[in-house]
Amino acid sequence: MTRSAIQRVFLCAALCLGLLFDTASLLRMTLLCAAFHEAAHIAAYCLCTKRLPKITLHMGGIALNRTAYLNANQEKIVLLCGPLANFLLAAVLAWRVNQTASYTLWFLLCVSFCTGCYNLLPFGALDGARLLKSITPARYFNLLCTIQMGLLRIFCTAAFGLCFFAPLPLQMRMALFLAAGYLLTESLLCAGVL
Repeated sequence: MTRSAIQRVFLCAALCLGLLFDTASLLRMTLLCAAFHEAAHIAAYCLCTKRLPKITLHMGGIALNRTAYLNANQEKIVLLCGPLANFLLAAVLAWRVNQTASYTLWFLLCVSFCTGCYNLLPFGALDGARLLKSITPARYFNLLCTIQMGLLRIFCTAAFGLCFFAPLPLQMRMALFLAAGYLLTESLLCAGVL
């Protein structure tokens, strides 16, 4: 079995286990916001290239494998559309929450906003890191990678520390653990360690 096949099996198993114990529907909301995020990337890509991208499933979720060339501006537009879609969804939900008080809509608003912010972090394969790399001159690329790895270590250490030692609700601990774990796993996969 190939590494990518093992990753897909592990991802599906983790999703099944997560959905089984998702009593507060936070994972379902996260998956909905992630799907909205990725749909915005796909729509922007299709508008820029007039083609559908190839979509692959891997350990980190969904990835767009481009079938057409994007220039620098198109790349930035495609990268920004995902987080912007999450912020737009959060704004629409905020308007709707003001009309009808609903905890479900409020939590979905928060999850959508956090999904947009999380994807703008300058680490790993997230949109923020790829956007930062696209605007950084080539001569500073090695320095940028060094700074990103240092910041990733600080972020993961702080997140795991809060997860295990701060007096936080279980759902917040799990969110911190999964966010930091995803970034750490992606960086180890990119480095060829896993």
